[in-house]
This record gives sequence, structure tokens and C-alpha cells, in this order.
Amino acid sequence: DFSGINVTWENNYNENFYIELAYTDLNGNNYKEEVVVGPYTSGKQFVKIGATMTGSQSLDVFATIVDANGNESEQKVLKFYKKEAGKLDRSKWKVASYSSQEDSDGVAANILDGNSETIWHTRWRSNKAQYPHWVVLDLGAKKHVEKIGLQQRQSTAMVKGVSLYGNNVTSAPADESMWTLCYEFDMANVKAEQIFELPDAVEFRYFKLIFTSPAGVGADNACAAVAELNFYGSDVADQ
Repeated sequence: DFSGINVTWENNYNENFYIELAYTDLNGNNYKEEVVVGPYTSGKQFVKIGATMTGSQSLDVFATIVDANGNESEQKVLKFYKKEAGKLDRSKWKVASYSSQEDSDGVAANILDGNSETIWHTRWRSNKAQYPHWVVLDLGAKKHVEKIGLQQRQSTAMVKGVSLYGNNVTSAPADESMWTLCYEFDMANVKAEQIFELPDAVEFRYFKLIFTSPAGVGADNACAAVAELNFYGSDVADQ
């Protein structure tokens, strides 16, 4: 459950700055919280946000740095939502195809097994596969998808750039142009699940993830590995 934001700063200037957090709660009330940052200071402060979220609702918090003369930085948007809200049931999903896998300990189906310690790992023991890598999922029925959740390999993050495509005809279209681009994003080098909100919600049965670039850590930048995959949204009625 979301309750607030940890604000961390480092001020290398001999003047005050103000970190402003502005948001509108789900009832339409406007709020602005302010953290005062003194000259030549660094620190951390928890800012409580007086808004609750239910279901798949999200909250946008707008962060701005303001100096003593009223000059403002570029505004950043921080989006928050209940992590488990709208997580789709994976019990009928299956991996339809993939670019490569390690058959002994890195099968593609591991991204749906609920265990972050098992992974899909692209072929590396012999004839090592190179980027881009891809995997295709069949969700069993059309789903309304708002967000995608991915988890890196726990021991070493291995992927960065990801492109998500969808279609409602087949998991293996004869014409690649049948795939519709849903979103392109970059994963971070963290162990926790990373959830990305699509710019526009989509409704597809088949999804293709193309991993376009490596994380850039470690010695091996040819392979890809992913621990878990989730979609967040809702079922589509009257199919």
C-alpha cells in the first residue's frame, strides 16, 4: 500500500532549494508538499501523501525543484499504484515460441512459473544466440492489458531494452507486420519486479516481447535472461 515518498537530496550550492510534490487525490482535492533543502546539505525525508488507491487506480505526483528566486526545474511525473492491482491470472497462459533457450536450466516457460530463482535464459552453452531475443505468449483469451511486469535474473541483470507487441490472430503470423507495437521501455538493474504502464491500454490475446539490448553489466552482453513476467489489467467480457 502506497503511503508516501522518500525524498533524497544533495545540495552543492550556498542557497536554499525547495522540492515540491504536487498531486490531486482521487476525490479531486489538490495538494502540495514541500521539502526545504538547506545550503551545502544532503539528506533524506519521508513525505506522507494523503491519498489512497483502490483497484487499478493510480496516482500522479508532480515533482519540481524551486530555488529561492522562484526559478523552477523541469517537472517530473512520479506514478504510483497498488502493485497487485489487476494482476492477471497466468494459469492458462503458455509460451508459444521463443528465439532460443537453454533446455537444461533456462527454458522459456520459467517466466510463468512464479519462481524468481528460475529463469528463461537464451542459448549460451553452444552456438551462443545474439541480440535481439524474443518470446511469444498465448494468454488463452483476449485480455485488457494496462501494465507489464518483468523481473530480471536475480544474480545478474541481463536485459535493458524491451519492445512489446500484440495481435489477436495467431501466435505465429506469416506476416510480421501483423504485430502491433504496444510499448518500448528500458529495464533497470534491480532485482524487484519492474512494472511499466502502457501509454494506452490494449486488448490482445498474443504478445511478443523483443529484447533489443543488454543491461551492459558483466562480461556477457550477448545473452538475455528473465525471471518472471506478469500483465496487469482485466478480463475481456463476451468473448
